[in-house]
Amino acid sequence: MADASRPRSRRLSRRDVLRGGAAGTAALALGSTLGTGRAYAATRIPIDPGTRYQTFEGWGTALSWGANAIGGWRDVDAREEIVDLLYDDRRGLGLEIARYNIGAAEHPDHDHMRLSAEIPSLMPRPGEWDLTRDAAQRWVLERALRGSARHIEGFVTSPHYWWTHSGCASGAVDKGNNLKPEHVGDFADFVTEIPRVFAREWGIGIDALSPVNEPSADWWVANGSQEGCHYDPEYQRQVLVAVHERLEAKGLADRVRLSMSEEPGAEAALATLRVLGDDARRLGTVTTHSYWDQERTGLHDAVRALGASLWMSEWGTSGDAGYQPQHISNALNLSRTMLRDLRELRADAWNVWNAIESQEANRSEDVSWGLIHATYTPGQEDFYVAKQYYGYGNYAKFVRPGSVAVEIGDPQAFATYDAKHRRLVVVFTERGTADRDVTFDLGRFAPSAGAVLRHRTSATENLAGLRPEVHRDGSYRTTLKRESITTFEFPGVVPRR
Repeated sequence: MADASRPRSRRLSRRDVLRGGAAGTAALALGSTLGTGRAYAATRIPIDPGTRYQTFEGWGTALSWGANAIGGWRDVDAREEIVDLLYDDRRGLGLEIARYNIGAAEHPDHDHMRLSAEIPSLMPRPGEWDLTRDAAQRWVLERALRGSARHIEGFVTSPHYWWTHSGCASGAVDKGNNLKPEHVGDFADFVTEIPRVFAREWGIGIDALSPVNEPSADWWVANGSQEGCHYDPEYQRQVLVAVHERLEAKGLADRVRLSMSEEPGAEAALATLRVLGDDARRLGTVTTHSYWDQERTGLHDAVRALGASLWMSEWGTSGDAGYQPQHISNALNLSRTMLRDLRELRADAWNVWNAIESQEANRSEDVSWGLIHATYTPGQEDFYVAKQYYGYGNYAKFVRPGSVAVEIGDPQAFATYDAKHRRLVVVFTERGTADRDVTFDLGRFAPSAGAVLRHRTSATENLAGLRPEVHRDGSYRTTLKRESITTFEFPGVVPRR
């Protein structure tokens, strides 16, 4: 295990990513250098490209606190490198979605937010816009757009303090509804003005708006450590209608889709969706978080009947090994929830929370949130890449937008087929403490022989490119390393007609 108490070299971190990604994109010819299938008995796992599920839209993260912290670093090379680790196809993960945190103005006399969690608002005082604010997060967004980012969603965690009952942007005194009813229209007008401001001032197209965040949660309280606001489901419906009407009035409804409701879990999201009733048809995307580990298929079925997209818009893990950023359990925990969201919720997109996390907070709280750990303290500009980054990369770097999820007969695996590029991808998580032999049944693909490209994250490997193996005669045998996440690519395979 790497020494997590000492920041890793940024250059080495980048080369780790390049080393892991280069083999995955190289065209490899069959020959004597390829490994062959082993002659052992193994668990047989069928893959059926004829049973199709969601068409995947992309991977992403919230910019939020991390972008607010590093976007103004004096070390420009360092901040560029961090963003490129996330939003560069060649040097990093190539994420497609950037979730921009639209800041709420907090009372100027308040000082209770955690470091970098108070996002500067473009409206710091009633009716007064200041477009010089939030420059750090916006710099990260602009860098991401020069890379792989293609979808920008603006999300709001709280109304401005002067529109709330408590006079505070972290929640109500009683943890209840905090937005005053007489200011629902003002709030909706502000939120929907953001896409116009970004397009006019910076040429940035925000294509989705999410006006509430974990609204049913009871942890949003006045003088809390981060922005937040509770909304009962019926109150969410009123906000939804107001925001949608403003989008229509401003001529934005055709190019800015409305997303809701970012509930902490799928069952809560389904309950809210039912309260929204016919007004749910105003939504372009139904969003949920996965912090409450709830049943997911009910929400999936309801959203498909509605005809909207379904995004898992935020989840992250602190790990269960304390402050050990390089511990494999952190990546395995991340993958466990991703698998449930991809296989049960059948999410069209998946977003990790705040990829750039606070090194100081992780240490002091003895946890390991985030893909990249950066110093948030002004003037201390350093970072290192955590194990979760590589586990996320096993999915995000290889399962590309437009790929279709297909049936695979193991709950620890996620499979997609890209018809345009004739490529099957399988991401397999082996949580057991012993290696496991498996055979992929490729009998539903046309007979062929070809290379199997492999990349693995384990206790000792970070998206490591492994020696290619071979599939032939409708079968591929391999060994899954204990406590690992492995991505298998099968280029050139075609489903049987």
